Amino acid sequence: MERDELPIPSFTRDELVYLQELMDGERRSWFNYKMELIASGSDATDAERRYKLSKSLRDKVYHLGGRDTLAPGKDYAEQRWWDQQHDY
Repeated sequence: MERDELPIPSFTRDELVYLQELMDGERRSWFNYKMELIASGSDATDAERRYKLSKSLRDKVYHLGGRDTLAPGKDYAEQRWWDQQHDY
């Protein structure tokens, strides 16, 4: 590999599933924390920012493997994200 050439990462299916589950948990945690702050009347600005960031990263990790973030289950035979006409 040349010095100025960046490596192109490739992931195994197990690695992608692990990352997807990790990002699912992160997004879920920030969402729940944000809702707790809102319910208690506290400022949820930072939690909202982190929730949106984790959701954006989660969507990108799902797309690496061609999965739809709204499709149920973990099977890769599910409908792909480009088949759906919704906006994340």
